[in-house]
Amino acid sequence: MAPRRPWYRDLLFWAILLVGLALLAVAHALLGPGLRAPLMVLLLLIVVFPVLEEIVFRGFIQPLLLKWTDAALGPVTLANVLTSIAFALAHLPAHGGLHATLVFVPSLFFGLFRDRHDSLVSPIVLHVAWNAAAVLLLGRFSIQL
Repeated sequence: MAPRRPWYRDLLFWAILLVGLALLAVAHALLGPGLRAPLMVLLLLIVVFPVLEEIVFRGFIQPLLLKWTDAALGPVTLANVLTSIAFALAHLPAHGGLHATLVFVPSLFFGLFRDRHDSLVSPIVLHVAWNAAAVLLLGRFSIQL
């Protein structure tokens, strides 16, 4: 098996990161400003929750499912799809159906890079960037010191 390319040298990783941020910037332009929140709330939403979610979903669940099945559905594994479904369902009670549906696609990318790099670093970086953009660019929150 050929050695894996480090995540920071993966052009697809950077392309997905930039496309996601661009889509959120467009959404921000359409939706406008929102609420203010304390810095601690922002840190939880932007750093703590994404890291913990990646540890659980891409660090624990997805590898367990990969042991059960290594089937692929195009560029993603079945384990990634099942993990992403679980990830979306986990967001359902607190955020509702639309939010749960919208997190499914980014979750597939987080899982793709977990498989591609055999590491949690790239999905954590993507997830933190995605949450930061979603929280700050969409104007749902601005920093209140």
